Amino acid sequence: METRRLTKLEKKEEKLKKLGSKTKLSRKKKRVLFSLLLSICINQTLYMNVASLLPNLVKDKYCFTETQTGLMLSMFQMSYLVFTPVVSMSLKKIGRKNAVVIGYFLEILSTVGFGSLTLIPPS
Repeated sequence: METRRLTKLEKKEEKLKKLGSKTKLSRKKKRVLFSLLLSICINQTLYMNVASLLPNLVKDKYCFTETQTGLMLSMFQMSYLVFTPVVSMSLKKIGRKNAVVIGYFLEILSTVGFGSLTLIPPS
């Protein structure tokens, strides 16, 4: 049998396989992970509150059809579907921190824009 020397990369991979799920996250990584999960939770909660109230409001006040209301609500999820690959490809170019800052800024803009729909006079 032929034995060969392991490279540094192979040694690291073996070490990681041995550790498995025993690796622990650092305190900073835990804080970042918690803040990201919290922001996603808040975002989805706000969306679900709007999604449950908007159809009745739009139907009564603005005379949109159910199809138009459904399209408005689906645009939120469609934007996730479209922009996830775009953002993941551009992460190396713009950096992770910048991507998070830009994402938060766009989320704030969209929330303000969505909230400003109440300022439209009823038809």
